[in-house]
Amino acid sequence: MKTSLGFSVLLMSAFCLLVSPAEAQVIKAIDFSNASGYQDGLLEGQPAGEADVWFNGASGAGVDTSRFAVENEQLVVTQNEVDNQWIILMIPVQQGTFFATWEWQYIGASDSTVDFGFTLSDTENFGSTDGNPNLGFGQMGVMVRMNADPDLDVRNGDFSGGGSYETLVPYDYRDGAKITMRVEVDAEAWLFDAYAQKEGEDEVMLADEYGFRLMPSLETNGVNCIALWCNGDEQGNQVILDNILIYGETPVLDWSLF
Repeated sequence: MKTSLGFSVLLMSAFCLLVSPAEAQVIKAIDFSNASGYQDGLLEGQPAGEADVWFNGASGAGVDTSRFAVENEQLVVTQNEVDNQWIILMIPVQQGTFFATWEWQYIGASDSTVDFGFTLSDTENFGSTDGNPNLGFGQMGVMVRMNADPDLDVRNGDFSGGGSYETLVPYDYRDGAKITMRVEVDAEAWLFDAYAQKEGEDEVMLADEYGFRLMPSLETNGVNCIALWCNGDEQGNQVILDNILIYGETPVLDWSLF
């Protein structure tokens, strides 16, 4: 995976003017805008008019998704209860190498924290490790989170539901800076790299060939959803999430196109 990323950087200057959105192989672009069918209010059931909408990942457990709401064309996640909440959006199955980027920003006191995570996973795995039909942490694939330690960290999984959260370097999110995340995923080898970049700073590598927490199912043989969670008991703290982009093996070299 390092080879393709390095090659992309070398080619950026020479080819950025030649890249078109079609060549970028965009799989899913989510900006929570009115133009994309999103309206202020709970995220569940949006965007309007689409076949695939965000749905409750823990509905059978009687847990709602009230923490996840669209406000001013961005997703605002508010930590307001102890119970864990999940919300999911299906994406076309990705079975080879693909990429994901998103922006997120912590809103809260600098001495407080959130527990919020972004995952790329396989819905066929949900319930497979504990007999519960509702999803759980041990059934996820790629996992990146803002957590209560307090840093960004990444799950280095063992492919069977275990592993540990860790990063190559500490990365504190509590200054409130907008952070752009980038992951390169190999859904066949079940490995991924993760990077973070604050506004005005250099990109930092957080994970180098970390493992999926749980390998994809035989049915899917890849990744087919974005699953978000919000947990923790620091009341009122928020995460703003926006501009999620999933794209294929041809890297996006000119971000101004999006």
